[in-house]
Parts: sequence; structure tokens; C-alpha cells
Amino acid sequence: MLDQRLQNAKLLLTKLIAQVPTSLEGIELQQFLGQMLNRLPDEVHHQLRTGIDCLLLMMESKEASDMDLGGAGSNGWVWFRVHGNKQPDPELVSFTALETNILLLNFLMPVQREELWKHRHIDFSYQLLQAAGQQRFRATIYLEMNQLAMNLRRISPNIRPFQSLGLHRNVAMLLSMEYETRGLILITGITGSGKSSTLDTIIDANNRHSQGHIVIISDPIEYIHSSQKCMVRHREVGRDVRSFKDGTTEALRQDPDIIVIGEMRDSDTISTVLEAADSGHKVFATLHTSSAV
Repeated sequence: MLDQRLQNAKLLLTKLIAQVPTSLEGIELQQFLGQMLNRLPDEVHHQLRTGIDCLLLMMESKEASDMDLGGAGSNGWVWFRVHGNKQPDPELVSFTALETNILLLNFLMPVQREELWKHRHIDFSYQLLQAAGQQRFRATIYLEMNQLAMNLRRISPNIRPFQSLGLHRNVAMLLSMEYETRGLILITGITGSGKSSTLDTIIDANNRHSQGHIVIISDPIEYIHSSQKCMVRHREVGRDVRSFKDGTTEALRQDPDIIVIGEMRDSDTISTVLEAADSGHKVFATLHTSSAV
């Protein structure tokens, strides 16, 4: 049986679509939908968002790591990756491209929509509050054949114990601020290989056992580290700081002991990271590679 929250969202989408001129397409269509959403009352925004929240709750019950919807490639279905296999769920309601466009634009704040239209994609984090606690997601919304599509990845609320990494004692000492206070350490690998979760484990170990200041710059912020022995600050690219490069430069003036760069994506960021490590700070970063060697 289809969840009532999804049914309500679907009915609301049908009413909203009736207000959309059929002559619009591409960015003009997306901008019109954004302006239409800006005029809607808060209860409508809440009802639409509750529909997606319902899908996110299904991710946990299905043990899904990712969810995709929207764009031509989805064929109107909601897709889940469960234990490595990505497939649609035919028992759920299907969405037209226009319905998904409205749902996804409603998921964003007006300033985020502007960034989406400018860059044709946007990465951000999302937090779902539940009775059992909070669940965080990493999201990306992008254009596919002039329609909006989204991927959401569920972020594990648990961090692996440092011992589970199985590192040699000498390597473990290099990762600890207690034994080595400077240098650049890269966590490398292909997409989905566990770079971010490994980095979070290393940050957590330093936070528990060393005294200092950790500045994390990421796009988006995934796991939130509560300050323990270290003061931990989180700065999200696009929301708190303009770029990885700017965040790294600014971090140098914030009295850090450890600077964490979520991803080295371009030459400017790489150059700034090398300068930060050269200046005597301990810097951790991830880098996409075909292997860990």
C-alpha cells in the first residue's frame, strides 16, 4: 500500500502542474518552476518535502545505500542501490519529469537554485530528523536532457573503529597528531571505495586522543564530528565558504592543528593544500585515483 504522504504529494503535484505553460522547456522551465515555488505557502513546501522524506525513510528499511529519481534515465521510477545492486522499485508511485522537477526544486533553497542554474548541478547535504535520532544524506541534483535528476547517498551514523583499518603501527603513528604534527596525508581510491569513511575514522581517532583544532572543509559535509579533546569545525563549500581553495586559505588564519580537505578536485586546490602542508600544518585530503597505490 502506498504511503499516504506520497499520495498527498502526488495529488499536490498534479494541481501545480496545471499552472505550468506547456511551451516552456530547459532552464526557462526550471526558472519558472522556481518562481512558482517561491510564491507557495510554507505548508505546501512541507507537504512536498514530506513526500521525499518518506522515500528516504524507505532507504533505511531496504538497507539501501543510494536512491535516484528524476531525469530521462529513471523512466519515472525511484531507484535504490541495495547491497551493490541498483534497481527500480515498481511498487512505488512513478513520477513524470515535470513532477520530479518540482519535487527537486522544492528540495532546494532559492540561493541553491541559482547555483544549480549557473553550474547545471549542485552538491549539498540533507538531514532527516527521526525519533531515533538524525540521519544525514549526501545529495547531488543535476540536469539530464533538460530535466532534473537526483542521487542521494545515506551516510552511516556510525564510524568504524580506528583499529579496524588494520594499519601498521608506524602508519598509525603518522596519522596521529600526538606523534606527527605536520605533513600531507592522502586517502585515495575509486568512487565508492570508502575514502570519506576512512578519513572520518582518522579524524575521529585524533578527536578522541589528541588536543587541538581540526578544520574540516567538504562538499558537502557528511559526518558531523562532535568536539571532544579537539575543537572540530565544519565548513561546507557553497554554504560556509566559496571553494576548497578559499576554505584552505582561510583555515590557515584560524589557528588549526589539522586541516581536512574533503576532495582535491582542481589544480588551485592542490596547490593550496601543498602550501598548507609546507607551512607546517597536518593536512588530510582525499583524491580520486584508479587504485590506492
